[in-house]
Amino acid sequence: MKKIIALLSLAFWVMGSGLTHADLGAGMGNPSAKTMVKKGKAALKAGRLEEAFDWFLRGAKKEDPEAENMAGKCYENALGTPKSEAEAATWYKKSALQGFPDGENNMANCYMHGIGTNKDDLYAFKYYHQAATHGSAAAAYNLGYIYEGGVGVPRNMDAAKHFYHMAAKKGYTLAQSRLRQLER
Repeated sequence: MKKIIALLSLAFWVMGSGLTHADLGAGMGNPSAKTMVKKGKAALKAGRLEEAFDWFLRGAKKEDPEAENMAGKCYENALGTPKSEAEAATWYKKSALQGFPDGENNMANCYMHGIGTNKDDLYAFKYYHQAATHGSAAAAYNLGYIYEGGVGVPRNMDAAKHFYHMAAKKGYTLAQSRLRQLER
């Protein structure tokens, strides 16, 4: 009888929580990677950094590209774990190789600034371009910056404005501001 009451209680909790069977994973206590990312973001928002990092790392080990990217952010910024630029770059690269736009943009930042890897403007450009193509406003802004300054590519103001516009259309305020400055 106690087992039936416990199972019914669990069933009602799951129904009321909005979680799906897929969110819960194949067995109890084995949530999906997407659920791990959600839990990690909630913990991060609440300031529980170690818990957030644990959720992101668990999701990353299931090869979820968003979790891999978030694990990289934790390592890069010492959020719930000691800072390790090499680990950050490793997780960003795993995320980027799966086509996750934020992972691609963050891997490009690693190459641009030599974070956890050798500085390489060509690879930075490649990853920024991939991320922008996949919808990253931040990467489009970064490409605008690269073209405006001639960083690893010939200076090209038309291309810079093109990428600034691309980012601005997505609401990226830095791009909007930069376009206003260029129009003066």
